[in-house]
Amino acid sequence: MKKKVLLTTTHAGFGGVAKHVIDLAAFINNQTEWEADIFTGIQKNDLGKEFIKDSHQCFFSKYLVREVNPYYDFMAYREAYRFLQNHQYHLVHSHGPKSGFIFRRACYKLKIPCIYTHHLVVYRQFDSLLNPLYKLAEKFASNWCEKVIVVAEESKRTLSEDNVTPLEKLEVVHNGLRDLEIKYSRITAREKLSLTEDDFVLLSTSRLSPPKDPVTLLHAFIHFKKICPKAKLIFVGDGELSVKLKGIVSKTEFPNDVLFLGFQKDIDLFLASSDIFVLTTGKEGLPISILEAMKYSLPIISNPVDGVVEEVISGYNGLLCPVGDEYEISLCMSKLFEDSYLRYAMGKNGRKLLETKFSAFENYKTITNLYNQLIIRKETQGI
Repeated sequence: MKKKVLLTTTHAGFGGVAKHVIDLAAFINNQTEWEADIFTGIQKNDLGKEFIKDSHQCFFSKYLVREVNPYYDFMAYREAYRFLQNHQYHLVHSHGPKSGFIFRRACYKLKIPCIYTHHLVVYRQFDSLLNPLYKLAEKFASNWCEKVIVVAEESKRTLSEDNVTPLEKLEVVHNGLRDLEIKYSRITAREKLSLTEDDFVLLSTSRLSPPKDPVTLLHAFIHFKKICPKAKLIFVGDGELSVKLKGIVSKTEFPNDVLFLGFQKDIDLFLASSDIFVLTTGKEGLPISILEAMKYSLPIISNPVDGVVEEVISGYNGLLCPVGDEYEISLCMSKLFEDSYLRYAMGKNGRKLLETKFSAFENYKTITNLYNQLIIRKETQGI
């Protein structure tokens, strides 16, 4: 009989955490002796069908939401507790701050082994008056689980040095991509998107929200257009800065050269059609969006923050610019535009780095090995 693990995440919306949970569930169910169910909120349900397809069973909660809401948070905890009482799991693996706090507490009370994955250190990611509270909550929650996985070495250092999580509980397991196959050729992708061979395409796939700093990217692109009149910028993703960004574009002389495409399930189509991938960001975990760009051998322009520095080696597979520096980012765009060989070499190096360091197969094997170790500990010692 297969051992059962419950993967939990706060919502099934567009983003790296949701994609990671989907890919991990698919790996577990198809290639291991484990069986993975998923428990998730429905606040953002863009990837709901994928959650259902790749899990053994998928359970949706109306109470598990991203925002702090005392009533919903209490109801989510009560629901999680009762759910775990009524379903037999050998292990729970939680993802995301809200889901992680709620399920770690419930598992602790019910004496169910639990692992938590930090996709980002929330109290270091955003400027908030609540950060001391978030830090304290994470310190408590770290005591309620057996292992804390982080996706970047920087996160491990942060949690240890801040005395939030004991060093012996921390394990670095990088994000990875399950599917490394190229879905579209450049020619096919450009035909589908009505792009010409002369168009120089920059792509950004991320939330249009302050932590991702798309405003700096747009201003950098406006400078770059003076060097490359044929340049186009594609934003894939939604967010609260959408209206502001469109307002800036409407005042330029090239309103049709910046495309806001919202959420898109077929990211491969846009990656295959692009020349450069750009992620301007002040805080990150270890972004899957960069790994997706490396899959299509795209050179990367980003910022030297958190896990990004483990994915992008400046001068090797991309260029790293100071956070918020639109002029330096524009210069990086120009450098790559003017040197086609440099773009090609960096793209190839990125693909090589993806295959050797960020293989989902190897990284997910590491995770399931942790599952097995915890079960052995439980059976032989009790935890």
